[in-house]
Amino acid sequence: MTDSLYAFIQGYDQAPQSDWFRHCREAEKPFVVIRPQPDSADVLWDYVTLPPCCDRILAERLEEIEEQAISIFEEYATERSGYRVSPTLISFTGLPADTAELAATDLYRLIEGVVNAPASAALQ
Repeated sequence: MTDSLYAFIQGYDQAPQSDWFRHCREAEKPFVVIRPQPDSADVLWDYVTLPPCCDRILAERLEEIEEQAISIFEEYATERSGYRVSPTLISFTGLPADTAELAATDLYRLIEGVVNAPASAALQ
């Protein structure tokens, strides 16, 4: 598998999505996918590939994650774009196709930074 931060998944094709899910779970890395559409793209992060020890970290820093995720969305969105942010899922829909990879990279780095932050940094 690749060292990529995200995977392109056409529609809801289960085989590549399952492969990417398995890779992320084994590597204990955030599961971020880009779903290209004809004239836009959706970006999705789901917490399920992270180990259970990350659940508490994500819950404790939820407000920060929400704020930063919305900021990422706003940087790349158009008036036709939408977002959903919850403790276990972040999705950006209808992003311009040419900025989806940037949004996916920023989203990956946000989650990775939160779960890999030293304990002392998380308390600040």
